Amino acid sequence: AYKKFYFLSLLITFSFILRLIVTYFVRDVGIENEWSVLLDNLSQHNSYSLLSFNGKLVPSVLLPPMYAFFIYFIKIITSFIRLDLLYSIIFIQIVMSTYAVYIFYEINQNFFSNKLSFINSFIFSIIPLNIYICGQTSSATIQLLLSLIFLKFFFLIIKKQTKKDVIIFAAVSGLLILTRGEFVIIFVLTLLFIFLGKKINITNSIKIVIIVFLVISPYVIRNYIHFNQVIIVKSLGFNLWKGNNKLSQVSG
Repeated sequence: AYKKFYFLSLLITFSFILRLIVTYFVRDVGIENEWSVLLDNLSQHNSYSLLSFNGKLVPSVLLPPMYAFFIYFIKIITSFIRLDLLYSIIFIQIVMSTYAVYIFYEINQNFFSNKLSFINSFIFSIIPLNIYICGQTSSATIQLLLSLIFLKFFFLIIKKQTKKDVIIFAAVSGLLILTRGEFVIIFVLTLLFIFLGKKINITNSIKIVIIVFLVISPYVIRNYIHFNQVIIVKSLGFNLWKGNNKLSQVSG
């Protein structure tokens, strides 16, 4: 047990320091593009909006709300602006990314020996993209962490279905839907898989659906009021424009 704790501590420490060093040299220099606009409109006008018409802000569904409210929440609790706010966001993303390495290790423990789980987690921790995204104003770090937590509790509820595991699995599923709208398809397919495979009873299935609905309902209700549609994100046309317009300055 001591050996396991020792090597895991080394892995976590290494992952954290590596991300600190890389983001010191490679990071965003400001909260840019859509996130900057969303943050300003949330802070100054209490409106989740990207565009305006005739001087009035237009409610937006072009981007899922999770990351915008994540940076807005950091701004509120810290009262930081500009670079201080950006550095706070990056530091929290480094912590989240480091924690993701630990969650990845725990998932590996379901299938592999401790030694192989450690090796797999080390490889995961040094994947360049996993490190690079920590210094970007992007929902990728949150999405990665939530996805791993989703997988962890997916395996847990298949095994024992405790009340706590069901609640966390459902809550994380709801947050993932608010982070990436397409995740609703993965959630539905996953729930069908474990229900039809008799890995979960109907009572817990209903609980999961109810909790997910409660998590996403404020945003869904807001969208229904403004657009008369039950939607999380609607950005296909915007993304097609960005991908085909020479003036849109698409990168990445």
